[in-house]
Amino acid sequence: MEVTASRETLKVDDCSDPNSRGIKRSANLSIDVCQKQCKEEKDETGPTCTKRQSSTSVNSQQNKLRLRKVAYVWNEEMGEVCDLLPRVPQREYVDFLEFLNDEDDSEKEQERKEEFGMNHDCPSVPRIFDVAKSVTAASLRGVQALVSNECQVAINWTGGWHHGRRDEAAGFCYMNDVVISLLQLTQTYKRVLYIDLDLHHGDAVQDAFAHTPKVMTVSFHKHSPGFYPGSGNVDDVGHGRGRYYSVNLPLQDGMTDVLFFSLFKGVLMKVQKIYQPSVVVIQCGADTLVGDHMNCFNLTPSGIANCVNYILHWNIPMLLLGGGGYNTPNTARCWTLLTAVAVGVRLNSEIPDHEFFLDYGPDYQLEISPSNRQNLNTKQYLSKIVPTIFNNLDQLKPVSKEK
Repeated sequence: MEVTASRETLKVDDCSDPNSRGIKRSANLSIDVCQKQCKEEKDETGPTCTKRQSSTSVNSQQNKLRLRKVAYVWNEEMGEVCDLLPRVPQREYVDFLEFLNDEDDSEKEQERKEEFGMNHDCPSVPRIFDVAKSVTAASLRGVQALVSNECQVAINWTGGWHHGRRDEAAGFCYMNDVVISLLQLTQTYKRVLYIDLDLHHGDAVQDAFAHTPKVMTVSFHKHSPGFYPGSGNVDDVGHGRGRYYSVNLPLQDGMTDVLFFSLFKGVLMKVQKIYQPSVVVIQCGADTLVGDHMNCFNLTPSGIANCVNYILHWNIPMLLLGGGGYNTPNTARCWTLLTAVAVGVRLNSEIPDHEFFLDYGPDYQLEISPSNRQNLNTKQYLSKIVPTIFNNLDQLKPVSKEK
């Protein structure tokens, strides 16, 4: 692990309020059912839902933030010695991926490439096996750091390949570091929560755990006819023993920060109460941001940071992963802000001078502004979706805190 950051080691401004560390405070919940959920249940993660909070409680939260250890993980040796890589992907696919590593003619092996999904959005590129192995190794190193209590939050922004399948590449994902990491976490933790904030549904992750209660998957994503991958409707809840442990919030274009966080908080508050997760993995795809080439949602980094900040106050081990993001400067802005939120610091707005400084023009600021595009997530639409999610969660027997 090459880089370990803590509140004491970074030369940045301190921010005493744990709910304002470079994040815009969210307005009141705008969905009635979420408001009701917020009022009915005691929120122990912060003062957002409660009007008053004692100074003792605030000081306790601040002390926990100062003690939190955050690590950005990267480890090449894990990729060399790890015997977990072939455990989830089929060996034949892994061998073929390794075979393509030194490919000198991309026109060869077309039939086998088609067989393993190596076409269209997953083309064969030089050193692809090395890249996939390194990404997976870094995520596994993060798991290792959490399990061994080296840190409370581990970060791998190169990870989050949530579309990769056991026997084929899919959706720009040549391997599924998320599934492999979650499997490893289940060896130590009783209940593992996976939250997917990417614009696209985390289909392969959900499918991997659709039959088990050991992992609960919660995905917030765009869902419309013809939009990849096409799964993740509200009635997609899992199967058998895993029924209702798959939670999906299908959304429409134009989603805003305030509405997204209100939905996120309402659903996750319910999830925490019922499931009592022992550890959480969050896929932080940045293709939901305004200005992204997908041109769907209208979020800013602050909106995503509010969500991560909310889960941080649960004070359970957390693995933060990257994901989609096709506007490179805005993706960098987002993951930089999320790193600062995890560490518990406030960054200056000005982008510092560096090799790619000109890419951040014309304002050269950390923050970005939402557009004026129409939000298609109407109250009428959400009033059908959100109650269904809550009703599905109510089918589960709440877990006792002591278990």
